[in-house]
Amino acid sequence: MPERCKVLVVDDDGTARTTISDLLAEAGFTVVLAADGEQAIEKATEKRPDVIILDTRLPGMDGYEVCKRIKEIKGLATKVIMYTAYVDALNVARAREVGADDFIAKTSDFAMLREAIENLK
Repeated sequence: MPERCKVLVVDDDGTARTTISDLLAEAGFTVVLAADGEQAIEKATEKRPDVIILDTRLPGMDGYEVCKRIKEIKGLATKVIMYTAYVDALNVARAREVGADDFIAKTSDFAMLREAIENLK
């Protein structure tokens, strides 16, 4: 991945989206935003991010379906981090089934999110 990694943040919570975006931008990442699954697929196709931080619970199409569809886009080598407050074995297994590259809990610890992105380089 290039040094200035492009990250697509997908979350229906505007505050969470802005907070994550601001922290990533301060850390030197290029950030693209989406509020739902349809926008996420459009932005992933158009902007070709290196990494997607994807909430599992989105209006309309959930994050698992979004991940599955993104992983099916030919020529797109984007890594997907499922990012959710709902961490349990069932959700982790479901994320793996749809091709997620990582699964982490939503916390206020930005270092954990940044580390997950760095580990996918």
